[in-house]
Amino acid sequence: MEVEFSLTKQDLAAFFRHHLRCSNPGRYLGGCLSPLGILFLVGFSVLFLNLDLKHPFVTKQIIFGFMMVLPLPLAYLFRHRLSSLRGRFVLRLGGNRKLLEPQRMRIDAEMVTLSTAWSSASVKWSAIERIDVTENHAFIYVSTQQAYILPKHAFGDDVEFTRFVETAQGYFRAANSQGSNFREVAK
Repeated sequence: MEVEFSLTKQDLAAFFRHHLRCSNPGRYLGGCLSPLGILFLVGFSVLFLNLDLKHPFVTKQIIFGFMMVLPLPLAYLFRHRLSSLRGRFVLRLGGNRKLLEPQRMRIDAEMVTLSTAWSSASVKWSAIERIDVTENHAFIYVSTQQAYILPKHAFGDDVEFTRFVETAQGYFRAANSQGSNFREVAK
């Protein structure tokens, strides 16, 4: 089976949102709480507990402490908006605009192949990490961080999209007899 399509900025944003939400739950907050972030939290806590509240310099220390800690919860609260911005940023870098040029995805019993005007990559189904399906996309993960994006708008109707995805899932299942690594993801 084969399909031709062009990705849109919205498709890339959908991938970043999906990847952030589904790939490793809790990872984003863990990324915010890096060793440096934890050091700031501990340092601020020790500083706050040892403050002389009558000293005028204390107010500046408290404000500085909040400025160091505040980005952590804000980054977590706005992580989905930040993922959309990440998609836009990726497109601005070098030749990444080519991600929006026409692509062709071909699947057969052996492998999935993604071809563009400048490259072609084939990955055997046994090497595929997993397949995630959302309402408007299928994401065929070739690694934990990289996926082929298959948008529903590439097909004439929902039935064609569903048939293509189910065929890919069947090939994937057949190649990975130890269990299924695909999942339906809620909207």
